[in-house]
Amino acid sequence: SGPMAGKGYKIIKYRGEEQITVPAGTFVCRRYDLQSMDPSRPPLEAWVHGEDHQLIKLHWDLRPADYVLAEWRPVNH
Repeated sequence: SGPMAGKGYKIIKYRGEEQITVPAGTFVCRRYDLQSMDPSRPPLEAWVHGEDHQLIKLHWDLRPADYVLAEWRPVNH
């Protein structure tokens, strides 16, 4: 199973904008750190894109792999 970004208290820190490339493409993202209330654990890093905050990438130092968006199909409104 992967990192849990669910219920519980978290400290969320905005890290700025970054352009990242994943299998689904290259995106300008807002990067956030989600820190648990246990300061001995590293934060979960999240990159989101667009006004809908589409999750593009998750990274956690305690896991050997990143979670990345594999495919992107924009929806026409």
